[in-house]
Amino acid sequence: MTELVRYESGALARPAVHWQDALATFLDTLGGPRTRTAYRRAIGEAMAALGISTVAEVTPPDLVHYRAGLVERLDLQGPGKLSPATVSLKLASLRSFLHFCRLTGILPIPDAQERPDDAGPGLADREKPGQGGGSGEGDQPA
Repeated sequence: MTELVRYESGALARPAVHWQDALATFLDTLGGPRTRTAYRRAIGEAMAALGISTVAEVTPPDLVHYRAGLVERLDLQGPGKLSPATVSLKLASLRSFLHFCRLTGILPIPDAQERPDDAGPGLADREKPGQGGGSGEGDQPA
């Protein structure tokens, strides 16, 4: 069994795991072969673009930069242009992979004070039907 290491934040995680090893385990959790193929390709491209060898090397600024690069490719003409569906697939596969890595202890789950302030509103911050400026059916007084 792999021994856990403690990060400076106090979180426990496995020692640095090569992203390809983590990916192989992650892909085993997915459904069909087409999904596994698409996710393998998308995550492999992301890791190559990030220039990392272990999952622990991924940083929030790296992810922001990677996402920005994908979004820029939406506006290209000719080779290199990406469709919105392709960008969504690439981001969703990477997000799922990193979530898997956190759940399995490959990556630490950050404490609340370590999370960026600009992460945006969470589900608890969203307006509920009937509580605000929307135009849904629940917004009408009874």
